[in-house]
Amino acid sequence: MKTDSKRMQFLADRIPECSCLLDIGCDHGKLELLLTEKYPDIRIIASDISPHALQKTEYIVKQHALEERVSCRCGDGLSVADEDDGIEYVVIAGIGGYVIADILEKGHERISAVKELFLLPSTDVETLRRRLPGLGLRIKDEQTIEEQNRVYSLIFVEHGCEEHTEEFDLKYGHYLLKRKDDLLKKRLHKHQKALQKALEMISGTEYADRIAMIRQELSDTEKTLQYLEEI
Repeated sequence: MKTDSKRMQFLADRIPECSCLLDIGCDHGKLELLLTEKYPDIRIIASDISPHALQKTEYIVKQHALEERVSCRCGDGLSVADEDDGIEYVVIAGIGGYVIADILEKGHERISAVKELFLLPSTDVETLRRRLPGLGLRIKDEQTIEEQNRVYSLIFVEHGCEEHTEEFDLKYGHYLLKRKDDLLKKRLHKHQKALQKALEMISGTEYADRIAMIRQELSDTEKTLQYLEEI
């Protein structure tokens, strides 16, 4: 089955077979269709805090006769998970990094037996990286995908102590830096241009602190780009 969402296809291609998966923020149920076709024995808990959004998934589930394999639950984050569900993997995609971190913090006790989490934030990926170590979670990998001229990060997370806590690892992603990821370069070139434009538009002593902050951010971005573009 094909989908018009590159991100959902990218995500589905990287999720291993399991007995039960929790998808938080399922919305249109695209991931559910992809995974139930890929893995005939998988059970999925599809959840969303919005009853209206969940109805879209419920419709898709009924349309494809998947009621026995996909359970739709309306609720806030991990609150929909029960101890006897046997959840092995958790997916949280299409939500901002701040909100994802809040979801994990609020329901942390409900994922103690989960093997791995697949986090695909729509924004604020740096914030998410910074908050994961405080939740006893470590990043085991990070990969990028481009959709509609935006670069997104898929973060693979497991329980454990984060080893890569240097500033640039948290800011840009340890595994992306290690691989000199092409889409990270593209993301940073775009960011560099935005910072340069911001500096051109701001002047005056009353903005001195803001200007200093932008200049520091620009310096960090340019240093990272220089490293990424080294042969």
